[in-house]
Amino acid sequence: MEIQKSILTVTGYLQAPFEVLCAELFEPYTPGNYTQFFLKVLNLALAVIWYPAFGTTYLLGRAIEWLVAQTVEEGPIREEASSSAIKAHAENFTKTQETTNALLKSRAPHKEGSIVLPKKEVLEVMKEAYLKRYQVEELPPGVKVLKAGNHFCFFYDKTPDVIYKTSDFNLSRSQAEEYVDQADRARALCQKLNLFLLFVPKSCAVMLSDNEYIIVQEKANTDAHFYNQRGLFRRLLQSPESKEYVKEIHRQLAIFIAKFKFSDVKYNNYPITDEGYVALFDLDEKGAVKGFLSGCADAEDGLLSDLPAEMQREVVDAAKPYLAPFEIKEIEESMEAKKALSAKRWKKVHDYYQYAQKQEIKTPEQKLSIKAEQLLDLSAAERSLALALIERINENNAEHKNWVSLRTARMNFICTYSGSIYKDHSLFFRSDMPQALKRVAKHLKKIGAIFSYKLTDQDLYLKVQS
Repeated sequence: MEIQKSILTVTGYLQAPFEVLCAELFEPYTPGNYTQFFLKVLNLALAVIWYPAFGTTYLLGRAIEWLVAQTVEEGPIREEASSSAIKAHAENFTKTQETTNALLKSRAPHKEGSIVLPKKEVLEVMKEAYLKRYQVEELPPGVKVLKAGNHFCFFYDKTPDVIYKTSDFNLSRSQAEEYVDQADRARALCQKLNLFLLFVPKSCAVMLSDNEYIIVQEKANTDAHFYNQRGLFRRLLQSPESKEYVKEIHRQLAIFIAKFKFSDVKYNNYPITDEGYVALFDLDEKGAVKGFLSGCADAEDGLLSDLPAEMQREVVDAAKPYLAPFEIKEIEESMEAKKALSAKRWKKVHDYYQYAQKQEIKTPEQKLSIKAEQLLDLSAAERSLALALIERINENNAEHKNWVSLRTARMNFICTYSGSIYKDHSLFFRSDMPQALKRVAKHLKKIGAIFSYKLTDQDLYLKVQS
């Protein structure tokens, strides 16, 4: 094995000059960039000399790798899950079921929360955090940030009971106070209609500087990550023991959406808390139709999009007394399309779990353990990229080890134009990085290391299901 690694290091050096030269030659020219134009002309001139020599060493390296490949035996592509990790993964969901079913039985509403206004020194930290919101590594000590759309949420370890919310643009006093008023009205509606499973965190508007405000909000005990919550809801929907709880959640959400006209309905805006309540965030009031069918981004969110077909009718019927005739008509006309979308999504869930069973994937953090010797169908640069991708997948999956859904915990989004993977491999792939990652992912899927892959957001991310 050590001999094989040494040989592959040598073949990598043999291939590298040719791959770097090709990356330079085929890099698209930017009009008006005269420095780049001069370098490209120079490289083209040199290529006449170097191309045959580098091409020969490249082919020699590939030929040696082919010979090495004849000696490589197939080995495991992932580590075996430990019994303790399997037990912990199962217990996470069991604990959630026990908590949620006990809450449903008690029908106890969420206790009224409170907010302590931040001190001056805390606001100074938040000012600095807002200025550094795009430079995560330069945030003040103890501050973390999450970005969703145009919104930023800051978490400060010295004030663990609250979070600080702002937007990409400075929040004015009227905008901040409108957010607080909206939350207060939503909370009052939940109390009036006895929607005891729904919980709207308390919030207040605080001035950071002249005409610049921040929203201080009671922190809900939840990991509101979209994919964590999607996985949790889906597991509850699949579990017979959670049938009544999940039906009651959706009945109450349906009534709230219909009455309040809550439109930005997506999993990270109505996460399930550790206590079993549903916290409600970012309560845009752009219409119940959006809330049921699409969400604010006119995407494929909305309350009905992930529900099994048999539940969609129950949810709409629960909302009808609070909907206008035109809203009922529009929702009804879209029901067949929503059922088809739901069926398509649940088929993907089913297909993944068949793959996981075949590959003996049993925990979120179960690692891929592929070696360079198992990737000899790829060039040296592509092998290096594949190993970096596998390392990132393993790191991301480990961060999600407490998620209850195997499928969503092992969902990864890899940046194609930033981060260490791009930095370490840009010399070989330049603007071709998204397609290079796609080629590598295609090979990893072929050998069973990943389930699926897809370039998203104008090729800025590679979505990998492992």
